[in-house]
Amino acid sequence: MAQETFNWSTDLVKKAEDTINKLDKNKYGNAFILKYAQVRKILSSVLAIKNKLSVAQRRSKEFDALPEDIAMDIRFLKTTFLYQAGRIEESLGYGRKAYPVKQLIDASQLLSMIEGIGTNVKRFELLCKYVEALVAFYKYRSVELTQRQEVAEQRNQNHRQSNRTRQ
Repeated sequence: MAQETFNWSTDLVKKAEDTINKLDKNKYGNAFILKYAQVRKILSSVLAIKNKLSVAQRRSKEFDALPEDIAMDIRFLKTTFLYQAGRIEESLGYGRKAYPVKQLIDASQLLSMIEGIGTNVKRFELLCKYVEALVAFYKYRSVELTQRQEVAEQRNQNHRQSNRTRQ
């Protein structure tokens, strides 16, 4: 599985926003196919390792390279993400299927980020911040989509009521 090299000088906030904006929506356009719990599961996996790193840093003070066990945990994130990407399948109707976690993983370049971390503490911290940004933009855009749908429904209801009063 060849991954492109991740450009670590990328503006990760902008990349997170762009990634979330590319995600597929349901047939009504009022929600993402990707569920919030699926995004949170990715964040939880990353934060578990971040917490383990924090404990190691408190014990050994600062260090430039990740301890080997933590670097291994980070490499295993790849397998966790790949499993989630292939496991979760959504039916789009007419025999079409979507893999929303795979779409997020591919669009966000999380796998190439993981491969580029090695034992670099700063890169892992950037990964953590990036995943947090993905979750934040996902949640914000989800609310926007829901509100847009509610506004449209309210307009339709007002339109129907005004038509009734005219008759």
